[in-house]
Amino acid sequence: MDTASNCANRLCAGRLALCELLPDLEKLDFRPFKQGGARIGAGPRPSGRKAVLLRLSPKLISALRKDAERNHKTLSDVAEERLAHA
Repeated sequence: MDTASNCANRLCAGRLALCELLPDLEKLDFRPFKQGGARIGAGPRPSGRKAVLLRLSPKLISALRKDAERNHKTLSDVAEERLAHA
């Protein structure tokens, strides 16, 4: 195991070799975190919808986006309406 004086001696060309001393893990007092982490009920609520990938022509995508913007709807809502009526 490297000692602090050993690390100082290994200083070479302006760089210190990675020989930091690690603490004895058995002597450390570990306590669980009281803050942070996942919480029950956190995150977005499930919408019941599933993600789908579609390859559409740029002309159709542009038309869908304009329609969605004009009617204050999401792109998904407009696409779903059009697919339901097809």
